[in-house]
Amino acid sequence: MFYNVRMRLPKLKRQMFDMFALAFCLTLVLTCSVQATIQVELSGLEGELLQNAKSWMVIERQKEVPYLNTRQVQRLHRAAFRQIRRALRPFGYYQVQVTGELVKLDANEWRASYQVVLGKQSKLTKAHIQMEGDGAEHPALIRAARQFPLQVGDVVIHEKYETGKANLIAKAKELGYLEAHYSHSSIYVNSAQNKAELHMVLNTGPRFYIGSVNFSSTFLDDEFLNKFIPFDSGDPYSDQALSALQSELLDSGFFSEVEIRPEFEQSADNIVPILINLISNPRTRYTLGVGYGTDTGARASARAQIKPINRWGHKVSARVQPSEWIREWSIAYDIPLDDPLRRQLEFRWGWNHSNRDDNESKRKVLSVNQVGRRNRWRETRFINIESEEYLIGNKPEASARGFIPGVSWSRVRTNHPIWIERGRFNELTFRQSIPIFGFDTKATQLEFRNRWVSQAEHRGRWITKLDLGATFIDELADLPLSQRFYAGGDESVRGYGTKALTPRDADGDRVGGKYLLIIGLEREYHWKGKWHYAWFIDSGNAMDEWDHSLAHGVGLGIRRQSPIGPIRIDIANGLNEDDLGGWRIHLSLGPEL
Repeated sequence: MFYNVRMRLPKLKRQMFDMFALAFCLTLVLTCSVQATIQVELSGLEGELLQNAKSWMVIERQKEVPYLNTRQVQRLHRAAFRQIRRALRPFGYYQVQVTGELVKLDANEWRASYQVVLGKQSKLTKAHIQMEGDGAEHPALIRAARQFPLQVGDVVIHEKYETGKANLIAKAKELGYLEAHYSHSSIYVNSAQNKAELHMVLNTGPRFYIGSVNFSSTFLDDEFLNKFIPFDSGDPYSDQALSALQSELLDSGFFSEVEIRPEFEQSADNIVPILINLISNPRTRYTLGVGYGTDTGARASARAQIKPINRWGHKVSARVQPSEWIREWSIAYDIPLDDPLRRQLEFRWGWNHSNRDDNESKRKVLSVNQVGRRNRWRETRFINIESEEYLIGNKPEASARGFIPGVSWSRVRTNHPIWIERGRFNELTFRQSIPIFGFDTKATQLEFRNRWVSQAEHRGRWITKLDLGATFIDELADLPLSQRFYAGGDESVRGYGTKALTPRDADGDRVGGKYLLIIGLEREYHWKGKWHYAWFIDSGNAMDEWDHSLAHGVGLGIRRQSPIGPIRIDIANGLNEDDLGGWRIHLSLGPEL
């Protein structure tokens, strides 16, 4: 017999009773909720399938969560079967079979094991991509739809499906269909037959066009700024085109900030005006520098630039660069042409005084250069007017004046501007000295300079070089000293002094050569951190005949990465038996290309 007993307690005692009851319940819960650990075992999968399945399994993520009770562990185990099957669908597996068990090893430890049988992957048997809107018949969109990454016969990989959808929308917006969206997009999978069908409807919406381009107040004339615009008003709206314009303006060096703002709220008939806010850089810049190289000795440099000096973007600069053996200064005036970043007209006036060992040269140069682009090459057409006075040994001073038109093509391609792992530099120069207007030098010259950098194993590099030069002239004595060829030094054949490799006269003085050949191979190894070490072999010479023997140099070096490029210290041995070679230290700084 059971009785229902009801007691009435005083209010204070009832509150105390409630508190004791709550404390008892909490103690009971904590006593029952011991800290459990779960061993999760998953077999039948590997690689990205295994990783994706584990990322979906909540029991895998919570296997070390403290205070999991028995009911929670069992619930996590039951959910894992469904989670594994869902994790494998993005890879085309829709007939996955999962078996498993949950075993309690002791009071605080569980083992959850699962065995997976993948089955066959589902393949696409039908793909229907329909387009609506103003761009439904656009050839580029039709072509992009035909190139959808998921084709009939392919395994239904969800990543390909999502990538294809994103690419198609991006293509539509690139063509000016800014409101493009999918009215319908889905994949229907018949898991029993391992078949799937793709159905998509892309609504392009209306096409938008670029309207007028307006610049904020700036020192530069709008007509000049318009030369940077790579499109015309009325072209289809494109974020890529606006981004290219922003890059062009920043690369000009005139501006520190460029904000491009499409004014959609001001658009009419889907024509979008563009407002460009510009913040100018300081017009005058000064740079100072010091350095050292075994080819130049201690050196310094100072440069001043005014950019721009007028509303049409003209620039003027002056540079002074003294060193132990070479002193030079120059003044430059640059006029941007129709494509300001790629085509300029340059005027240069410079003076150079070189005095080392048995050679001394004082040279004045006035040059006019037209710089442009030819495919991926920088093309420079130039006319140099030169006057040079020079001494060789104790011989009488000689002089030469040259009118030298020519052209050069160069290109630099690197993966990084400072620490280069892959890249190349090529330059071909043609010069023709013409004896007209009282100028007395007649000669033809070709120069071909090349550098290549390629990756090697263990973060190493291969660095190779090839320099060729040829002069066609009746008498070498008629050629100014600065236009003759020399070899030897940091960037030439290491193990020999600067310009030490060259034909010499009966007095042993260096007179320069008609031809030049330099080849070099360097293998660099990573040591630790920013330090590297290298071995190298250089060969070359300046000569009057191509059959002249080459000088060889070998050595070892260390490299240290720095913010302005590698610091290189080389110890080289010139292998020639004459007194030109021997052990030398070469120091240089800066990128190889």
